[in-house]
Amino acid sequence: IGIIFLLLVIETKGALLVTFLLGSSVYVLYIISKKKTGYWADVRQKFEAERLKILQQSLGTIDELKIFGREKNIIEKFSDFTRLIAKSSRFQLILLDFPRIFLEFIAIMAFLVLLIYLILLGENVEMLLPTIGIFAAAAFRILPTSNRFLTAVQRLKYARPVINILFDELKLIRDDVEKRKKH
Repeated sequence: IGIIFLLLVIETKGALLVTFLLGSSVYVLYIISKKKTGYWADVRQKFEAERLKILQQSLGTIDELKIFGREKNIIEKFSDFTRLIAKSSRFQLILLDFPRIFLEFIAIMAFLVLLIYLILLGENVEMLLPTIGIFAAAAFRILPTSNRFLTAVQRLKYARPVINILFDELKLIRDDVEKRKKH
């Protein structure tokens, strides 16, 4: 906030322009990644549950599987679920790296827009360099913070199905404890 305030003092219109460009870009990136992350999080949770179920069932009936020769089917199902989980994880890793690259690209575009804006205003070319330098220094501070924020939000969104399951389980335990206290 202090950095943005400094930019507003130095070059109000330019700071507002750059803040708008970066802010709207971060928002668009958040909206796009939110849907995709939620989808892949649900896929991962569903197939993790199926894979665990297959593992538990096969360990419980390992003798029957060997006698009837069904271990190949179980291994294929397990492998299919593992591949889908890996695909979900791969997508998540790509999505975690993408904001940094995207934000750096948008920052460069914002600098170009700022430079063009200042030239069109008739700013002295000698005065542009310090102004652009201050904006660049501010970007070096703001961009990593924005990237960490987006990454944290994406990680939370990706973990949401697991968090929801844990929350539901904890509510059941709490309700069970309260029920036992009443009796």
